[in-house]
Amino acid sequence: MEVEGYPLRELARQYSPRLQADMKVLLRQWSRDGAAFRAGHAGLDLAYGPDRFEQLDLYRPAGAQRVPVWVFVHGGYWQATDKIQHAQFAQGLLNAGFAVAMPNYGLAPDTPLEASIVQTVAALNFLIREADALGLDPAQLHISGHSAGGHLAAMALCDPAAPPVASALLLSGLYDLKPLGHLPIGRLLGFDDVERAVRLSPLGRSRPSNTRLAFAVGEGESEAFKRQSAVLAAAWHAPEPLICPGHHFSMLDGLNGGALLNLALATAGK
Repeated sequence: MEVEGYPLRELARQYSPRLQADMKVLLRQWSRDGAAFRAGHAGLDLAYGPDRFEQLDLYRPAGAQRVPVWVFVHGGYWQATDKIQHAQFAQGLLNAGFAVAMPNYGLAPDTPLEASIVQTVAALNFLIREADALGLDPAQLHISGHSAGGHLAAMALCDPAAPPVASALLLSGLYDLKPLGHLPIGRLLGFDDVERAVRLSPLGRSRPSNTRLAFAVGEGESEAFKRQSAVLAAAWHAPEPLICPGHHFSMLDGLNGGALLNLALATAGK
């Protein structure tokens, strides 16, 4: 049996970004870097809802008032990592004058994916609702997400309950969930139900109106991950994805300087 032109063993490799890095070492480093970054900031663990996962960290430029806000949705195949391990990737946007919000969301298998999407939208609405109190410009809401977070960000853009989003930068996300239904991770998440996989996929949904879009992938990504971004970018009439230095995880270093940060700022109109 082949899926997307791959035998199942190769399909599993294509959708296993953890093969690109020593994840224990990487996550330990991210945890240390994130904790060190958070230690110098206030605005941590703001509740955007009642659930224990419904918290976000808001990093603000020093002394600035009514600033644009950039939301970053972390990845982890919908079942791992959190905002702390990604905090250090806010520095580049902070330096550029953005507040950066990093929400947590409920993780699988305890939290269904539908609920994680609702939580992502709730985080956006919280930032708009509390914009005056938080010193944010509600007309300048921007979003990015990495890997599974790219999927959640894309689904939030398509949700009629979400507030207007000025720009979005989607980083090596998963936008067509059907292929994952043939793999153990996909079966765990219920993507072997084809109708559900289609319903929860950004691919096939209309392009978000009035949102400037950009996509990026790591140079060392698998072909399947690169194709996921290329296909949605084409379907949503966005520029071809930027190919960044690094693999699925190290590409995030570019948010703190280089072509990826430049793309984020250009997409935001800065």
